[in-house]
Amino acid sequence: MTDTWESMPENQLISVDLNLLVVLDELLQTRSVTRTAARLGLSQPAVSNALARLRRVLSDALLVRTPSGMTPTPRAVELEQPLRHALRTLRRELFQQSAFRPESSSRRFTIAATDYVQFLLMPRLVADVRRRAPGVTLRVVPVSAAFPWRELDSGELDLALGRAPQMPKGLRRRALFTDRIVCMVRRDHPTVRGPLDLEQYLALDHIDALPIEAPGLADVYLARIGRERRVSTTVPHFLVAPFVVQSSDCCFTLSSRMAAPLSRLLRARVLEVPFPAPEFSVHAYWHERLHEDAGHKWLRQCIHAALRVPK
Repeated sequence: MTDTWESMPENQLISVDLNLLVVLDELLQTRSVTRTAARLGLSQPAVSNALARLRRVLSDALLVRTPSGMTPTPRAVELEQPLRHALRTLRRELFQQSAFRPESSSRRFTIAATDYVQFLLMPRLVADVRRRAPGVTLRVVPVSAAFPWRELDSGELDLALGRAPQMPKGLRRRALFTDRIVCMVRRDHPTVRGPLDLEQYLALDHIDALPIEAPGLADVYLARIGRERRVSTTVPHFLVAPFVVQSSDCCFTLSSRMAAPLSRLLRARVLEVPFPAPEFSVHAYWHERLHEDAGHKWLRQCIHAALRVPK
């Protein structure tokens, strides 16, 4: 029997309807067309028709009527256990969610994020993952030049975190948090004594952090009112700019959630920006193929919890 199946051309399976095999499995268990029809929710003629088709495909009577009921042929007896095992395996693989057990997993996740998002996320995320999933590895890579849509599509990344317009098709996203912009100057700045008005703000030299090829939010908001600031220095990392501010007269416009802890560490003052600046949202992005993956769901939940603003 094994030699016969192993030598069978693969395209011969095209002639076998999977539903017929389900019917055969039930018939071999019940030895009855009537009971098989009831268990599968089919009519008796439908079950009889399925048996007739199976007999033609497999060139065997499979079950024959006897005074004591339907009796399987030797070929059917030979098929019974392998068929049941194959159908059980197929049901499990097709319809049961693969389990993800964080406490025993050794899975590796790759996340792309700017240093701004890393600064807010990683302390709490790492603590949570190390506690709940000590074998899981997190690899965090920078977002640079352009938002990593291609890497999400190719599978190089599990997640990308940031602020990105015009998400391509085939991806999913979830809002993680909202933020707003403020500005920072050194505490003993020679010309900034109190709250800034627009003309004072524009008169300052500005430092900007632009990890990706997109204008800063301050420039976007200023353009809406027809104004422009002078950016004297641009750096690729958000965490560099506050240290430049500490030793210069430059002004750095940054997120409020980032400014608060940094101002406590540095000799810096945080001020409101003197122009309309609505809140912005930061999202997690991932590919559609990972949406139902149990491990990926777990990671997304961990990230969302780590970035939740405490009340």
